[in-house]
Amino acid sequence: MTPDQRRQLDETLQSLAEEWNPEHEDLEVAAKRELRKGLLPAIQSVIHTALWSQDEKQRMTAARYVIDRNLGPLTGANPLTRPMDPLEAMMQGIAVEPPLKGA
Repeated sequence: MTPDQRRQLDETLQSLAEEWNPEHEDLEVAAKRELRKGLLPAIQSVIHTALWSQDEKQRMTAARYVIDRNLGPLTGANPLTRPMDPLEAMMQGIAVEPPLKGA
């Protein structure tokens, strides 16, 4: 942790300690408020990592996280066990039966 990051963490912790009054506010409400404050910088950090990290594995992990959070987990659809999409079948020139309802 860099000295600047440590200073920011200390300031955040001090701010939270000053803002939260157990007599006037529920801890859960205060925690959610603080988490919302950090949401945009956290998202920006993940995107920055996906684009600019020197480590290829970190870039891939961050990129996958961004995609999964926006489009849903793409890796969950195993092409060997899932039914073939009719459009995919058409593109391959294969006629397939439409999937059964509830399947």
